[in-house]
This record gives sequence, structure tokens and C-alpha cells, in this order.
Amino acid sequence: MESQILGKHRIDVSKVILNWKIHDNPCPKASTRFLPDDSALLLLKDAYDRGIDTWDITDCCANEKSETLIGRALTDYQIPRTRVVIMAKLGLPTFEPQALRQSGRAIRYGGTVHPMGLIHRYILDAVAASLVRLKTQYIDVLKVHYMEGAVPKELMAALNDLVQTGKVNYLCASNMYCWQLATLQYAAKMNGWTTFALTRGPYNLLYREGEREIYPFCKAEGIGIVSWDPLADGLLVGQGYLPAHGFPRYRLSGIQNGRILARVSQIAQLKRCSMRTLAIAWLLAKKVCPSVDMHDINNSAWEALMVRLTDYNMNVLEEEYRALPMDALNLNESL
Repeated sequence: MESQILGKHRIDVSKVILNWKIHDNPCPKASTRFLPDDSALLLLKDAYDRGIDTWDITDCCANEKSETLIGRALTDYQIPRTRVVIMAKLGLPTFEPQALRQSGRAIRYGGTVHPMGLIHRYILDAVAASLVRLKTQYIDVLKVHYMEGAVPKELMAALNDLVQTGKVNYLCASNMYCWQLATLQYAAKMNGWTTFALTRGPYNLLYREGEREIYPFCKAEGIGIVSWDPLADGLLVGQGYLPAHGFPRYRLSGIQNGRILARVSQIAQLKRCSMRTLAIAWLLAKKVCPSVDMHDINNSAWEALMVRLTDYNMNVLEEEYRALPMDALNLNESL
């Protein structure tokens, strides 16, 4: 697997990133597909052996199980810590099943092991807990999921403390609007603190709203871009329907989706590859690293590296896209 250098901080990641979601999750918008521990560990080892050494994980997924298994994989397979890039996340809750039934402490999703939010104490506690589960002394990239009510100066001060103490190497803004990222970025700059090196959000052939504001801002700031949901909830695989937990942004552009999917099918046939492969290849051509769900990691990820898209191909794929209504821009509701 080839590597990609992202942003002015020159973060070296694999061109295709493993989006590590496992086990049943009570969050209605998270992956609900089950994978036993042994199978999950083997998948991690296979990804590492094939060069996918950047792992994108979230503490809330599977009630922190995703982090625990990463720690086990590093230990069981004796993978040198310096040979992998771990992208961990904070800002969303982890769940207590009993509390979920009782309802209570969390703002939106029921009871939690710890309160959700981006206050100073929560940030430090969440990262400390992640380090224990990961069995490591540092996190390469800490993703920050924006929460309503976050105080920019307090948030960036806490994140700076984590970098200065060596617990985190780089910061990533996850699922933020441009104004949110800019507010935090300049709060850090004005105080001489660590700024964001990466941004991570939904970006694919059916959802390109980041091109309006946040990606031009990132280019000006030297911030690298990672895409999650590169297959648009499976629509770009050609499945033709959204899963029950699918994001509403794809329901608000049904007619447009059909036109774009027809173009994807057309170019995929021309390139003699699957629609899945082409969707990933398009992101690679845009110099964006796709974070591909572990269930979708297969030969498509490697085949995408071999697909070369011409300017004509890119134009055919992109020309049917139109800006989506504001109701589709629910970034802060995303994982």
C-alpha cells in the first residue's frame, strides 16, 4: 500500500485508511454489523500485512471495544508501535446498556459511561482512558468531534496540553462546519497553541458539500483531508437503497443521486472495475485519503490504487453534482 503525505505537517498515512468499527453499537447511526473478536483481530493483522497501517477508530464504537482490540492486536502480533498510525476520537459518548434502557445522563443517546462533551476534564480523562485501552503511550492523531456549547479557548487549551505532554501528536477536526473549524483554529493561533493538522468529514461523489467552504479553508491553512463514508452509505457500491440507519443527506438528493450513479456505472465499465473501486479511486485522484469501513476493505482498496482517471473521466463523474439543501448539512450529527 502506498503512503500519502497530508497537509503542511506532512503526516504520513496509508492512502487507504482502515475505518475500524466493530460489534453491535447502541448508537442508531453507528455500524451494527457484528464481528467476533478473533475475526476482528485477523482482519487487523491482514490489513497491516497488506500495508494499511493507518487505523481510524472511535471510542464510542462498540462501547470502547474497538480500542481494546487495537491494543490486543499490537500486543498479540507484536506490531511495532512506530509502524502504525492510530487515529482516535473524542467528543461522543460511550454507552451503558442498562442506562440506555433507563434513559438519563447523555444529551441525545441515553446513558453513558462518561458524559459527552468537550470540557477540559472530560478531554483529559477520555484520552487517558483511550491510552489504557490501546496499550500505548501516545495517540498519533486525535479526532475532535464538535459538540454544541464547546468553549473554543477551553477546548484548544486542553488539546494543546495533550500535545505538549506527548500524549497526542496531531489534532484532527472531525465533522465540523467551516466556521467551527476556523473559530477553533484561530483561538489556538492567537494563544500560540497547537492547531489542527487534519480535517475528517463525509466526502464522496454523492456528497461534496465540503468543497463549498471548508476544503478551500483547509488548503489555505495547510490542513490535510480525510474522507469517511467514501461509499455514501453503500449507494456507491450499487446496492440501490439506504440502510435503515442511513444518513438523511442522501435521502434529500434522490434524483441527483440517480444521475450521478449512472455516471459512476458508466466510467466503472470503461475502466473495467467495480463502482466501489471507482468511488475510492475518485477520492484518491482528489488527493483525499478515504477511511474505508472494515467490512468494505477488500481487493477494491488495492484495485483503486491502479485506476487512473483522466480529466475527462473526472468531469463526467462530477458534472451532475449540485449543491444540496441546508437540511442535508447535519455534520455535527455524524460519526
